[in-house]
Amino acid sequence: MITPVQFQRTLQHLIFACCTAGAASGSTSVCAQTHEPAKANTAATVIDDSVITSKVKAALLGDKEIDSLKVSVTTKRGVVTLSGTAKTNDMLNRIVEHTSKIEGVREVVNLLKIKAD
Repeated sequence: MITPVQFQRTLQHLIFACCTAGAASGSTSVCAQTHEPAKANTAATVIDDSVITSKVKAALLGDKEIDSLKVSVTTKRGVVTLSGTAKTNDMLNRIVEHTSKIEGVREVVNLLKIKAD
């Protein structure tokens, strides 16, 4: 049986594959997830994504109420995926809020789970 996390990842990979295939063929297809023209995975995009990831991690580290070591952050084309655990729903909301305020973040995919210590 496929887990919700596996389903989400598979769906993201399929959407990404469709978007990049259209961009590689030179078409002006629209990516279903972002509603923006698809574009190739360029070096500039990868650099931008790593900068966004670093800024999100720094923001989480700066908030002493958040156990940032239990949060995984990945970014692909401006879409930030958060996974891991948060102690409370309030903490989870703070993590998402910090993330959404970072420049360049187009969307936040929240896969965080609540897990009290």
